[in-house]
Amino acid sequence: MRHKRIRALVLGCAISFLLSACGAAVEDSPLAAVFPDQASRMEASYFECGGMTTWELTQEEFEDLKSWALGLSLEEQTFDEGASPGDRDGGSGYTFQWGEHGFSYILSGDADYVLLEGTWYQVKNPSCPPLEIPGESAVTAEDVETLEAYHYIVPAAAERKIVTDEAAIQEVLDLLDSTVETNALPEPVTGGTTVSFRLYLASGEVEEWICEERADSVWALYGHGSTYETAADCAALWDSLPGESASAEEDMLPAR
Repeated sequence: MRHKRIRALVLGCAISFLLSACGAAVEDSPLAAVFPDQASRMEASYFECGGMTTWELTQEEFEDLKSWALGLSLEEQTFDEGASPGDRDGGSGYTFQWGEHGFSYILSGDADYVLLEGTWYQVKNPSCPPLEIPGESAVTAEDVETLEAYHYIVPAAAERKIVTDEAAIQEVLDLLDSTVETNALPEPVTGGTTVSFRLYLASGEVEEWICEERADSVWALYGHGSTYETAADCAALWDSLPGESASAEEDMLPAR
């Protein structure tokens, strides 16, 4: 289930990146020498929680990856032995390889890093690689038997809606798929709103997402141990969900 959601999130992140102005090449990028004019076999791997998915890149994907990589702003970092991002538990990331060349992009939780030929670089303008991870398809409304939505400013005054309408469930899935993974979020809004979702899937699995209001019209989303952001209005989505709201006990609320 974890990879189903990540696949959609990475795709949404890629779209967000391609629509932004972050793709401008950074002069003298240490990654410039990594990309050959031609390569016969180009592979990408995504790893998370001990699992790894590897696939061969098309020429178009390779070119998109090159444009993205050369737009990264990198700052060389040094770490004590055993204290590098690669030595930490948790996190996820990508490895890209073609012939003798390649590099890794590490999502370590506090920041993003590039590992290139044994040297670590912190990414000053982090963004997801413009790639879709192959594998199982993303969750659809048909996969969700019931959606529980929660809304509160103060947890003790939380409200809950139980939703089975397929169109309404799809709206929530669309919001989750619009997110961008991030390590830098605006400050929380004082007295801000929290909207949470619990999805009961036909497979018997359960997904939980927490959406917190932040400054600058940004919402932080927490799910699967990662942090994301979206400009979608979670409070407005709650208002639009069908059904009567009822009081909810604090111990019913989805937790990080």
